[in-house]
Amino acid sequence: MKATKIDPQLLEKATIIFAELGLPIEQAINVFLAKSVQAKGFPFSVALENEAEAQGALHSQTQNKISNAEITE
Repeated sequence: MKATKIDPQLLEKATIIFAELGLPIEQAINVFLAKSVQAKGFPFSVALENEAEAQGALHSQTQNKISNAEITE
């Protein structure tokens, strides 16, 4: 088994949802992985709503990074 980091709050919420469906979280993860293999990708559509959202996502990924030019001794 491979250890993985999962947001604790997300895990708790998902665990509750899947428990209501009668599935332990481990089985729900296995279902997701099996469907991903079957679909040869995500088993659902993954898309950005529009160009502004895409730019916002890109900006949020790079905003906390610094360039070599910003590093001074």
